[in-house]
Amino acid sequence: MPCECKRNVHQHLRHPKKEGIANELFILLDEQKGANTIQGKNRGGKMPDHQLEKEGFSIVALGNFNPTIFQPRWFAVHNLIREDEADAAKIEIIHREAAIFTTGWLTLQVTEGNFTAVTQDPTKSLPLRDLAMGTFKLLEHTPIVAFGFNGFGHFKAVSEESWHAFGHYYAPKDAWEVVLKNPGLLKLELEGKREGYDDRIQIRIESSPPNLVLMGIMIAVNQHREITKNAQGTETSTQERNKAFLSGLQNDWDGFLQYAKEARNHLLTAGFSHSAKPAKKRKS
Repeated sequence: MPCECKRNVHQHLRHPKKEGIANELFILLDEQKGANTIQGKNRGGKMPDHQLEKEGFSIVALGNFNPTIFQPRWFAVHNLIREDEADAAKIEIIHREAAIFTTGWLTLQVTEGNFTAVTQDPTKSLPLRDLAMGTFKLLEHTPIVAFGFNGFGHFKAVSEESWHAFGHYYAPKDAWEVVLKNPGLLKLELEGKREGYDDRIQIRIESSPPNLVLMGIMIAVNQHREITKNAQGTETSTQERNKAFLSGLQNDWDGFLQYAKEARNHLLTAGFSHSAKPAKKRKS
């Protein structure tokens, strides 16, 4: 997340008590800004075991950038944001090494090696995509070596017991109790590939900051693509890499959003379905 100052927060997800022993899942995370709350019910009016509280997306490009270009006024001049959004922008820094500003639904952070555009408004996924596309259509000679799509959601558990059990489902403590007292997981992150894609997928589960979502679970999905070589393994030109980035934005963004939603729904269903079952007790 684009942020100059990050504050670490420790959150405890306890294992359901076994013979009087309560193990804890310690999750270390970075505090994130709030977003709109989304509420709903399952079909039939039954209250769900979790509720989507906050959601956001980001588009990241890695390459060689000139941060001083990326100012609110530049985006407004090229009709990538509105004039009133540029006027209301909160600028944290505009410097040859970094540019960071926030306006309305958009937060932008650019360094010499990284371009990151973020929205924490779940209704702005397409405007975010369009802004990134418009930016790099204009900056067609900007060297880009890789890009990534990100989606995250914060989910509130309906009870503290199910919240703790969810954590234990993905990080069982049995094996760790031999070598650690009150073992805990700092962060759970898995890497693999998505069906039909060569892109690298990373999915992580963390505890939401308690001041953001109490008894919350954050699930983040990242899709990363290298574009320095083509399918034949030949080095690509700057123009080819830019074209590959724009093509990914145009053709793959919607599919990624759907995949990220399905992935987190699967993880939530598995975790909360298991947490509803009583924990097995140890034999004396």
